[in-house]
Amino acid sequence: MRHVAEHIEAFPDDEHELTFAAKDVNKAKELSKARKELAHQRLEENRAEIKARGVVGIPEGYTIDDDGIKYMHATEEGIKEILVTPTKLTITKRYRLVESGEEFLEISWPSSKRTLLKSILFDTHKIIKLASYGPSITSINARLVVQYLQAYDDCNKAILPTVYVVDKLGDHGKFGWKLGNETIGGDGSLVEYWPDKLNPGTANLSVGVSGSWDMQRQILTGLDQHPKALLCFYASCASPLLSHFRVPGFVVDINGKTSQGKTTAMRIAASVWGCPSGLMQKWNTTETYRERWAAFHNHIPIFLDDHKDRGVGLRYSTDGEHPITSAIYQLSDGIGRGRG
Repeated sequence: MRHVAEHIEAFPDDEHELTFAAKDVNKAKELSKARKELAHQRLEENRAEIKARGVVGIPEGYTIDDDGIKYMHATEEGIKEILVTPTKLTITKRYRLVESGEEFLEISWPSSKRTLLKSILFDTHKIIKLASYGPSITSINARLVVQYLQAYDDCNKAILPTVYVVDKLGDHGKFGWKLGNETIGGDGSLVEYWPDKLNPGTANLSVGVSGSWDMQRQILTGLDQHPKALLCFYASCASPLLSHFRVPGFVVDINGKTSQGKTTAMRIAASVWGCPSGLMQKWNTTETYRERWAAFHNHIPIFLDDHKDRGVGLRYSTDGEHPITSAIYQLSDGIGRGRG
């Protein structure tokens, strides 16, 4: 009440003074409104100038010039410029991983570009990782950069189409079959293939389409008297059908003395999917690598050669089970060891 009383006492008693005070208030409001309109007009002119230079999709309230990215805030005193970052960042592509639905954004600046998970770019703590590649982002301006990228992404959703990508081979439903850089079938929306980007060390450029059916028939004709080699060939061809018929995986194991044609039979089976030398792996790899290798090939069989190395890189389980037995069970079931 005391605060209100002070205002009442300070209020003019004279009617002339009261009218004059009212006019001053109205004049101040009109001046404030004019300043805001002028500030918005300057912002629109700035945005038009940017578009004329060929830069499109700048979110409202932001400008990009030689000094970097600025947020233009219209106040009663005029336009207040806030420097977001000296690095001119733009979003140039949007990707979506078919299997998980995760979204990635390609962030470009004059000297380079990087593709990162959207959840990283929109996190004020994680986006600082982008600074390792050149952009000027610190813990001080990270919040401003995230707000800018969020606004940029929102105003360009219709401009930047979503590119669907995969990081595995095999069947991807409506997107078609992926054999290396080749896509068979599908609706044409699957454009890019990211094996090594998301799972380093899994890229297999040996998988692909080459040769001809006539050439394959000639090879099969020469195998009439070699039923074991034919078994490997047909088993390799059957691999993509397992998921369609909902049957578990299987393992074909050929053993015997050396120089009996075991490796040759495996090469014939691997030739169904590409270059045999790149598809065939040794047993002396780690369990984690074999799991990733199998998961990456997806509906395509994997080929492990050289029985002499079976014990290398494989450890006996606590109950004394032979390591090769455990590895075969895991690979045929399609389930790796649980890790926590």
